[in-house]
Amino acid sequence: MSDFQMDTERVRSAADTVHQLSANMSEFKLKKASPFAVDTGDAAVGTALIYFTGMYNAHIDAAQRWLDKTSGALHDTAQATEDMDDEIAETFKSIFSKL
Repeated sequence: MSDFQMDTERVRSAADTVHQLSANMSEFKLKKASPFAVDTGDAAVGTALIYFTGMYNAHIDAAQRWLDKTSGALHDTAQATEDMDDEIAETFKSIFSKL
């Protein structure tokens, strides 16, 4: 393999790993806090808890979307690299057959 060639298997493996990480992100989500679920003893603390839970889950969702897009981009890159390698091979084959 040339120094300038991409190892499509490693790119695919990275894509699968990132996809698995995204799938596992749901384990880190917090259940939506209800003002009646936890008695914090203070309305302000309860409100802060609800806000924190919402923001935390929003960040988890954003991270999950980013991981999904990254995984998709890696899969697309691996496929494009494979397609390009085949195209280049066919071009060289055509050139050499004419020599």
